[in-house]
Amino acid sequence: MCTRPSILLLFHATSRKVSRYRVDVEHSNHTNEPQRGLSDEVKALIREKFEDGIRKPKAILDVFRRLHFTEPSKAKVVTFLRTLRYVLISL
Repeated sequence: MCTRPSILLLFHATSRKVSRYRVDVEHSNHTNEPQRGLSDEVKALIREKFEDGIRKPKAILDVFRRLHFTEPSKAKVVTFLRTLRYVLISL
């Protein structure tokens, strides 16, 4: 949790008076949760299998099963393969 001081101004409707408040606001958008997406190790394995000629998502997921690795979702593998193909074609 991070705290950041903040200043609030309250304009009174019945007079020209203004009140100033200092508030410490806590927010939790800087958490230590795991990174989203595929880890670097998973990306390296997919890239290695792609270079070996295994280019279908189901075949790559079978490799994860055979190696007893935690298998990523098929959607993440498909997205990474699409990105990988785009990068290799643009070179």
